[in-house]
Amino acid sequence: MKKLFSLLLTLTLVFSVCSFAHAASINLDSLQYDVYMRGETVTVYGTSDVYFTMGLYPPEESSLPAKLVIVYSPSALANGIEIELGDDESSWPDGTWTIVCQSGSARDEISFEIAETVDREEDETTSSSNKGNSSSSTITSTVTIISLEQTEITLAVGETAEIAITTEATSLSLEMDDESIVTASLSGKTLSVTGRKRGTAYVWVLGSSNYASLRVSVVAATEQVTEAPTDEETEEETEAATEEATEEATEAATEEATEEATVAVSFNDIETHWAKDDITYLASRGIVSGMSDGIFAPDQNVTRAQFVTMLNNAFSLPAYEGDAVFTDVPADSWYYSAVMAAYQAGIVKGSGDLFNPDSLVTRQDMAVFAYRAAQYKGLSADNPTGEAFDDDSDISDYAKDSVYAMRTLGIINGMTETTFSPLGNATRAQAATIIAKLYRLV
Repeated sequence: MKKLFSLLLTLTLVFSVCSFAHAASINLDSLQYDVYMRGETVTVYGTSDVYFTMGLYPPEESSLPAKLVIVYSPSALANGIEIELGDDESSWPDGTWTIVCQSGSARDEISFEIAETVDREEDETTSSSNKGNSSSSTITSTVTIISLEQTEITLAVGETAEIAITTEATSLSLEMDDESIVTASLSGKTLSVTGRKRGTAYVWVLGSSNYASLRVSVVAATEQVTEAPTDEETEEETEAATEEATEEATEAATEEATEEATVAVSFNDIETHWAKDDITYLASRGIVSGMSDGIFAPDQNVTRAQFVTMLNNAFSLPAYEGDAVFTDVPADSWYYSAVMAAYQAGIVKGSGDLFNPDSLVTRQDMAVFAYRAAQYKGLSADNPTGEAFDDDSDISDYAKDSVYAMRTLGIINGMTETTFSPLGNATRAQAATIIAKLYRLV
């Protein structure tokens, strides 16, 4: 999955509203039942002292995406979080389902089975009194199923395919990770996809609480068999045909070289993470790297120096050739080249003679750096749209334009539908998602 999480990803940015002297913790209680049937409701209880994301992950053998990835407050677990299981067997297959709650290193998970039938003696005492009156205090997370007639197709250049969409969602939108390879459009419950050039790309159909992805492999158009040139064919026609064939061969060779420029990268700690596809996308292009062999640490906070280095890797900023500017960015530091290149490009400015490279980057500074990078690459949003965030007064004056411009460009959204949390610290996964979106847009 790649750009596909546009809405869900931003909703899953994890933050804590206060500082704790002790380590954050999340503890989930056992579920009422071990086995559930489609159409039933699973209620999750537990304790947490931080805001956290909850993800519902299907059986591994199904290859389906996460059903929900939502941010909850610490009180939600105490009250009970309800997850309504759908009725569609193809989208809710039998097998082991896993609920994962996580905030940074604090993590807990529980599993349950979905089966066609369940032999269960109804325990009225348990069902009616389990952790209190759930009918009045629980939070319901309704998931609208989106499924495609096919999840993987192969097209020739110039060929168009139509894929049927099955969903009860009333509003759908599209995302594509590379429109130079494939373009797509929606017409009611039909997805139309057209191959543009050789390569592989993803298309996502997005709803308000779920999505479906389509992997598209585009191959060269089948060569047409033509008759041998006749004596009447002019020399100009022959020359034009030769030039066209040469151009096509050159383009194909260039595309192959580009495809080979990306390398397969995998990390052991992102298999079920919401940002897996964005992280893999950037890592395969050398834009981000792991903290150690096989470890990316997606939920670890990112520093200012690390984020600027990612931006520099993504956009290959010209090398800085001037004198030292920041006293806390020594010439022998690993981040010197990236920070100074970003300074030269107008992406970072620092505070006086300090850059504070080891400080954690805030969400508002991440928006500022990213938007300046967008402007450097020729993108802008001079007339931002949408209502002000409820916590607009918490956004520093120097960051307001960038925050709302990045929202208009579809790069950064709020922590919720109405709040931005400007002073919250960003994680490595969040940073990778922002840079992946910007990289694709540029």
